[in-house]
Amino acid sequence: MNDDKDERGGVVRILAERHWWLVLAVPFLLAIALLAGMTRTMPTFHGGDEAIHYAVILEFAQKPFMAVVRDYATTNGPFYYLLFGSVGQIIGFDLWKMRLLNLLVSYAALALVFLLFRNRLKMHPQRALAATVVLGLSPYYFGSSLILLTDNLSWLLLFGALHSWLAYEESGLSGSAALGCIAMALACLT
Repeated sequence: MNDDKDERGGVVRILAERHWWLVLAVPFLLAIALLAGMTRTMPTFHGGDEAIHYAVILEFAQKPFMAVVRDYATTNGPFYYLLFGSVGQIIGFDLWKMRLLNLLVSYAALALVFLLFRNRLKMHPQRALAATVVLGLSPYYFGSSLILLTDNLSWLLLFGALHSWLAYEESGLSGSAALGCIAMALACLT
């Protein structure tokens, strides 16, 4: 019986230490499949805001930056729209592509928070993975991953800032502190 327990603990340990990126990806991959490649939507927190965010992204992509900023009337900072508008120039502005981009941002934020927990805060890999999965599956966070909302980009930038500042504390490299400051400034602009 102890051998069974050790084997299960070994699988969880291996997943947490080596395949954490895949564990974090599973909910997102399931969502992509269930939402037909992000072409369908589901009711989620602030779901009605998606149309507003999509329109602002298109506006940022079609007009000169200063013209949009001068007449900018939303309560969110412009970085999200500038980033998505710029990426949209490359990949296209189909709604499913913009949703997929937001999903990738959300996944990157979770990957960064796992690394923050494991590497910077020195959490045991299994606990770090469990804490990250709890954050990633929370209705507010996961729901924001599936539509166009600015929230998870802010989380990515915040986690990036914390990661950089903790790296600065360990290494003393001013480049890490500068990256943390840039990430926090961009989070404030999001």
